[in-house]
Amino acid sequence: DGRGIKVLFYSYSVEGNEYPDDMERDPMSRRKFYGFIAKGHIPTTSQINQFGYEEFFREIARSGKDIFHICLGTGMTASYFNAIAAAEAIKAEFPNTKFIVIDSLAGFCHALGQPATVLLSSIELLKMDGVDEETKKHSCQIERFVKE
Repeated sequence: DGRGIKVLFYSYSVEGNEYPDDMERDPMSRRKFYGFIAKGHIPTTSQINQFGYEEFFREIARSGKDIFHICLGTGMTASYFNAIAAAEAIKAEFPNTKFIVIDSLAGFCHALGQPATVLLSSIELLKMDGVDEETKKHSCQIERFVKE
């Protein structure tokens, strides 16, 4: 979408086959998912494991960028703890990379897209000229959740 935001997709499984949960970006994925249900197949999900996060974070760190990752809330999944463990595990490999992993603390509101709306609005606010430092500091109201 031009913002340079990388997404680590969750996945779901049906009859031993794994599929990315990219339904918001690929309309055909949504049809496939609900097609499975219509045929009586029940998709199962699992959290992103530490290894998956390590691979994702390494790719970003190798490009020379810092990592600011917002996890699906601990109200829905324990993936946040795997992301923290992954960041800790690879910090020594990338001493000049800053790792920030945030628990969105959200459950239901993820289905409504609220965390994405807040994040994208904050990104746009931070890019604006003339925004004072105090406003920038509080634009997301997330600093108390930051783990480095």
